Amino acid sequence: MARKNKEDLIFRQDEQIEFVRRVITEGYGGILTGVDLNRIGGDPFLIASALEDPKYRTVVTEEVSKPNAQGVNRKIPDICKDLQVECINILKFSKTLNFNTNWREEIPELELMRYSGPDSPTTSLFNDPSSDN
Repeated sequence: MARKNKEDLIFRQDEQIEFVRRVITEGYGGILTGVDLNRIGGDPFLIASALEDPKYRTVVTEEVSKPNAQGVNRKIPDICKDLQVECINILKFSKTLNFNTNWREEIPELELMRYSGPDSPTTSLFNDPSSDN
């Protein structure tokens, strides 16, 4: 199983280059210079990977949509939208997977403090109810 997962993560140039071309053409507007390619980095490869199997793949990014951006200034969420690839942020990703640290359940004697400013009597993020603070 580990070998299969590893193979899914390796870029298969012959099979995936058409998806990368499509991302560059439809997402970024066509022909890009070497400088342009350096600016966009690996984004087309990330999007192309999801485009290859959009039913089972989602792009996760913290980039924020800028619908009016053009060319290499376009953002991942906008390109994904144009190519009909699902794109979510890390918070939605965590919620979708029901990710939970359970730290409150593990340390019940600690309660989260609200920071009240520089004159606050304590600098800790946590308040131990048994302490004098």
